[in-house]
Formats: sequence, structure tokens, C-alpha cells
Amino acid sequence: MSSNKRVFGVLMAVLTVCFVTSCIKDKEKIQLRLCLQAGESYNLRMVVEQKISQTIQEQTQDILQTIGTGYTFDVEDVDFNGSITVKVTYHSILFKQDGPMGKFEYDSSNPPVAIPPMAMGFNALVGQSFTMIISPEGNVKDIYGVDEMLSNMIEQLDLPDFPMMDDLMKNLKGQFGDEALKENMEKMMAVFPDSPVGIGDRWTKRLVLSRGFPVILDNTWTLKARKDGLAIIEVRSVVEPNEEAPPIDMGIMKINYKLSGEQKGTMEIQEVTGWPVQGELTQKFSGQVEMEGATQLGASMSWPISIESVIRFEPF
Repeated sequence: MSSNKRVFGVLMAVLTVCFVTSCIKDKEKIQLRLCLQAGESYNLRMVVEQKISQTIQEQTQDILQTIGTGYTFDVEDVDFNGSITVKVTYHSILFKQDGPMGKFEYDSSNPPVAIPPMAMGFNALVGQSFTMIISPEGNVKDIYGVDEMLSNMIEQLDLPDFPMMDDLMKNLKGQFGDEALKENMEKMMAVFPDSPVGIGDRWTKRLVLSRGFPVILDNTWTLKARKDGLAIIEVRSVVEPNEEAPPIDMGIMKINYKLSGEQKGTMEIQEVTGWPVQGELTQKFSGQVEMEGATQLGASMSWPISIESVIRFEPF
């Protein structure tokens, strides 16, 4: 055998080994789980940018808003089943809005001397905490400390005792109560499959939201790649109305949203801890708003609405 043939044979053998190794790596499966360490702290910011368009009595209204919430997660305990007890603290809030009611901005890292009325609740939220127990699959099993958190917010707002105080507490519970916080946390965390997955594998999860814009998201997640200790996961979702969601009680009126649409995007999570490093989701919803009880506008009325959102997850 000539030297050229020997070199060619060795080269082909090396390429074959590399190809087989690559194929094996591509077929390797990994069990993605939330696996945080007791005594450690983790940070995450969720930024929601929205354009809301409504046509009410032939008048078009556009609202642009940005809500950025920074969270600190202090892990207090991990039990033998892997369930994690976490103290969640609101580290920072950014709130910007431009619409029919005017334009303003609130940033807790640089708050104005006079807090805008629409931002007073956000200002009182900064520094508040609650505790949750979350499973390795990212499902919130329990939440406690919320009533104390809301009482602290009311105290910080320093409002006089007045007949509408019960309605104010009801509204705060609607935004920051147990169910609202559970849904908000699971939007960030409940992405994990039930069994080990390899690149190209898919799994489905349904997320039912009753607060804010009440919808049902049928999510299909796909492990697209693994790189430098990160799992890159793609999601595509079909969005339908949540017909079982209670209406939003605004005192003199009640509002229902009937929305459908789609969601898509990617998340990058650490393979070792399951912690989300970054991600971006886009949502497009449209449908009807149904309002009852505002007698000055009629016994009931409805109008079309469309919502375009970009949701980013990022470290800070």
C-alpha cells in the first residue's frame, strides 16, 4: 500500500469516528429540570412590551406600554423530592405608557419626586416579597405571604381609610394575589418536559391564565440545540379564550376578554440548574372586549381589540 493510500485510509477512519461521535452526541438525551441550590440567589428580569389597539364607538385607541419587573429568587430549602422553597423579592419595576390617558414613565431605579398615580402601586411593590414552593418541573405548588405583602403595600401607599378600601384590596389581589402570582411564575418556569429529551424532541404543556388577559396556551416546546451548557428551546403556541375565567371586577363594571392568537419564541436555560438565562416570546392576540354594568355607556357593550406583545427574559 502506498503512503498516499495509508494517509487516505487514516483520514477516512478519523472522519468516520468524528461523524459517529457527532451522531451519538446529537442523540443524547437530557433530563431538563429546575435544580436550584439551597442558600443561592438567582436573578431574572421579565420585560413586556405591548401595543394594544381598541376601537370603541368608532374611535380607535392605541396604547403602548412597557412593564419590566426584576425578581430576586433566594432559595431557602430543597426537599428530598426536589421541590424548592424560594423567597421571591421584587427588585425593580419599570413602567412606561403612552395612550389616551397621556404619557408617563416610572423607573424604580430612578423614581421621580412625585410618583404618578398610575405608578403608585408599582412603587409600593418594590422591595416586597412572597414565598413559593416550586416543583422540579417548574409548577408552583404553593404560595404564601401574599396577604402580608399586600398589607405592606397598602401601608406604604399611606392612603386614608375610606369606604373603597375593600375594593382596592380586591383589585390588588386580582393583580398580585396567589393565583396571579402563580400564573406569572409559571409563565417563566413551567417549560420542562416530563422525560429526557434529545435535540429535535418535542413536548407539550397547557398553561391556563385567568388573570390579566385570560387565555389558554397550548404550548409545543422543541429542544433545538445544546451549546456551552445551555439548552436552547423553541416554543410555538396556539392561544384560545379561557371561557372559565372570571370577569375583571372594576366596581361599577365588569370586563371580559375573548382572545385568540399565537405565540412563538425561544428560551435558553442552564442544563445544570434549569435556570432561564434569556429568552424572547412574541404574542399576537385579537378578539372582543365585553363590558357590563357601566350604565352611562349602556347596559352592556363590546368592541374589538388586538394585542401585540414582545416578552423578554434577561439577567441583571
